[in-house]
Amino acid sequence: MRRSTALTSSRFCSTSRSTPHRVEIYGLRLTQPLDLSQFSDGPESCFVNREGLHNVAPLLALSVQDNGPGIPPEVLPKIFQPFFTTKSGNKGTGLGLAIVHRFVKEGKGAIYLQTKVGQGTTFTIYLPAHDTRK
Repeated sequence: MRRSTALTSSRFCSTSRSTPHRVEIYGLRLTQPLDLSQFSDGPESCFVNREGLHNVAPLLALSVQDNGPGIPPEVLPKIFQPFFTTKSGNKGTGLGLAIVHRFVKEGKGAIYLQTKVGQGTTFTIYLPAHDTRK
């Protein structure tokens, strides 16, 4: 029995000469519920809204991975808060991840992220592949 079907895969790099970044995007359709015991929270990972995925299938999974600076452990608990940003000046509003978090939560989904300072971050969004607004 197939457990997943690849939906999309894309790679692109920034054109900035000073800080080249690679970003990869993957989409999957998962036919089996997630084994939630395989996901851990710690200084380099967190799972937001995991309780909504208990025995849910099929799921759509979208992963976005980069090779950027990673997220420091002291910042990780704050990243989904509205207006929180690590960027200086007028370079960020701190709304991007807060909006993603709200969208995923309203869709009865979850976000799992893994990060390593100096190596990059992977965000995976899991959403039910059927209408949950009953």
